[in-house]
Amino acid sequence: MEPTSQSLNEEQRRTANYHPSIWDPTAIQSFTTPYTYELYATQLEDLKQKVSKLLASTKDTPALLKLIDSMKRLGVAYHFQEQIQQALNQLNSYLKLISDDLSTVALHFRLLREDCFPITVDVLEKFKGGDGRFMGSLCGDVEGLLRLNEASFMWDILCRAHITEARWFYGGQIPTFDEYIKNAWISIGSLGGLVLVCFVEADSIVHQFPNCLKDSQLFYRPSLITRLSNDLGTSKAEMERKDIPKAVQSYTIEKGVSEEKARNHVKELISNSWKKINEEILDSRFSRVIVNLSKNMARTAQCIYQHGDGVGTSTGVTKDCIVSSILRPIPI
Repeated sequence: MEPTSQSLNEEQRRTANYHPSIWDPTAIQSFTTPYTYELYATQLEDLKQKVSKLLASTKDTPALLKLIDSMKRLGVAYHFQEQIQQALNQLNSYLKLISDDLSTVALHFRLLREDCFPITVDVLEKFKGGDGRFMGSLCGDVEGLLRLNEASFMWDILCRAHITEARWFYGGQIPTFDEYIKNAWISIGSLGGLVLVCFVEADSIVHQFPNCLKDSQLFYRPSLITRLSNDLGTSKAEMERKDIPKAVQSYTIEKGVSEEKARNHVKELISNSWKKINEEILDSRFSRVIVNLSKNMARTAQCIYQHGDGVGTSTGVTKDCIVSSILRPIPI
């Protein structure tokens, strides 16, 4: 069905309406660095030439993929966009011909998909058994599992959660509180962050990882705290721009209670989630790495959203925290 002028206007009204930047030129100019272009231009251009030659001379596919990935992660890929595009064009033409190494194939797949090449997950079929599941022999391939997770997570479980929210919005559906929570702890995106960072520490936790997903609260509870803290801080503004009901609104509508009671209920869920996390901290089954990552994820979320939308709004407490941390010197 073709969109009507009314539907287009409705979509336009959903703008977040974020305020202009509060950082005036004086504040920006107060940041100083010895690495000025005037002093380091020659060294910069020399390094760019060396990397360009490295890109051109790297013929081994796995090495080239890792080089491109490293450049993207370091934030310097924009200097070599044309060369990287040429390399990916060549790599795209023989994706199915590369080795049976999971790490290489998964990295190859992700880099192509990130640059909008029309690549499908069929290239990963060679790593599945007759039951359609990934082969158990891959469990020891830590680097390969990390690459596979990066290639598949983006968007799979997270994508499904976002699609569910889109259906609620466009269908005018108000989810029950439980329906909302079941989907929203995933759509907030924290799970993906925890999974990726945990795999970085994979040498110490690779054997514990499946149990953390299935039997532990260490991934679910921090993600839930992040979602609920976000909802407490941002739902008022999101409702004003006609977004779907969040935790507070879902509970208010379903239970027929006041907003204050709904907010108190959400705060109680956050408190109970902290109790569950603290119980897991005492469980010696899990690595300190997992425990600390989970704990810090939840703490960070509460810090960001405890006074409102700490991401979308830079005024008030958020500005004070940033200025205090970056601009004001610590007295000694």
